[in-house]
Amino acid sequence: MTVEQLSSTSSGSTSRVTKFRIAIVGGGIGGLACAVALKNHPNVEIDLYEQAAQITEIGAGIVIWPRTWDILKSMGLEKDLAVLLKEPPSNVQKVAFEMRLSDRKEGFTFRKIFTRDGGFYFHRSDLQNALLRQIPESSPSPFSSSPGPSSRGNCTIHLLHRLTHCEETPDSVKLFFENGFSTTCDLAIGADGIKSAMRKYVVNGFSDVRGARELSGLSGCRSHEINGFNGSSSTRDREEQGRKERMEEKGKKGEEVLVFTGSKAFRGLVTRERFERLCPGHRALVNAVMYNGKSKHIVVYPINGGRLINIAAFVSHPEDEGKMIIPGLDVPSPATTGEILDAFSGWEPEAIELLRTIENPSCWPILDLRALKTYTSNRILLLGDAAHAMTPHLGAGAGQAIEDAFVLGYLFSTLIKPNSNTQTSTSSLLGLIRIYDAVQRPFATHLQKNCRKQGYYNELNSTHIPEFRDILCEGQDLSLEQIIELGSALRENWDSWWQDCAVSDLEMSLGILRIRGKL
Repeated sequence: MTVEQLSSTSSGSTSRVTKFRIAIVGGGIGGLACAVALKNHPNVEIDLYEQAAQITEIGAGIVIWPRTWDILKSMGLEKDLAVLLKEPPSNVQKVAFEMRLSDRKEGFTFRKIFTRDGGFYFHRSDLQNALLRQIPESSPSPFSSSPGPSSRGNCTIHLLHRLTHCEETPDSVKLFFENGFSTTCDLAIGADGIKSAMRKYVVNGFSDVRGARELSGLSGCRSHEINGFNGSSSTRDREEQGRKERMEEKGKKGEEVLVFTGSKAFRGLVTRERFERLCPGHRALVNAVMYNGKSKHIVVYPINGGRLINIAAFVSHPEDEGKMIIPGLDVPSPATTGEILDAFSGWEPEAIELLRTIENPSCWPILDLRALKTYTSNRILLLGDAAHAMTPHLGAGAGQAIEDAFVLGYLFSTLIKPNSNTQTSTSSLLGLIRIYDAVQRPFATHLQKNCRKQGYYNELNSTHIPEFRDILCEGQDLSLEQIIELGSALRENWDSWWQDCAVSDLEMSLGILRIRGKL
């Protein structure tokens, strides 16, 4: 149901310009980034549907790595975000994480990992606000609880719109909402998170990394595997075999499987004043620190220019990995500081000290999504957690959602030509959807796998990491070889992508598709 509008030509005559109606379901970081990425394209009209009464973000700290920072700069967010940093960006290599082995009374640093500017740390709501400010506003802010639509340039934001179902035809997608409203669009984008209502209309099964490669013709890691190195041996390919087999048994053909990882995270935000008073001179006031141990780890870093300290303490029960989600237990719940301290009893004093600073913590189950065989149908497209929800152990989830949106905007600018006739533009749109899947899915699938692997290394997982099969309890001594392997693996999982240029990787992928006759 493309909208055609009349436009004047240089000769004074008029022609019909195709305007695609695009519906974005979800007003989180991915959905807003998508609206920003498409806002300047002359061929689109955007409607963004958010189920909440106002656009807001739950959660706390978020890290943006250099790869994503460059994307945000290209989208015009550098000025708004730079003022929230402890110091302005300098392109200098700085500590991203100091890694300590801490499940013992005498902990020690075994690796410092560096990246450009050490990474960029924010509160999630600040990043979301910065994205929203990039969408021109012409009516009351969608941060208010007013149920009416808010028009912002070529994007209209609709609050209190919870999707119930949709119907896809060869020519359009019809969306139905809980409040009785329905609408039709040319392209529906599911940016509605890990529990996506849109996902089931796309998914026809699952794949591992190899399946994703076969479908797209591209390998899992753009900057390494496309050039012929797949970054894995038969041993590494078997690391998750037991997990995949268990999930395969639980899953039904044609349905996605969202499972419990066996891990939960106690989260809390602490003001710098409180943290300094209770932990004077603590290293977490300066740099991000990760405290590693058997089946547990703690991540702590300053956000909002150092004014807040973000703490996440992970506790895992490997025997629960792969279990299906129990309704009601898949949402955050209140916790107590005492629960956290009991879980980390026996850890090094500086780790215990920082845990004591948390007031009113919450407990978050860590969920995982099987790698999907496709992110698209004919006219429905998934991005962010709806497509590739990943564990938080590389801090990659939000960045990948932003990259999905950026790639979509890039493809629109490259493949959808202004003033094209309806037939040509429709053909280009359907081709664009297929190309998005071909370039984004293999890389995101690779990243999902590495996030999972990073969590295993963080907690000396003896089931998945052969080098740690003899590490069975907290405080057990590691050999020097095991310590070196731990530090090297943790660094390698970040180094393989976090400083790479997303535009260069995308152009390389498109070049390969072009050579293979798929573009």
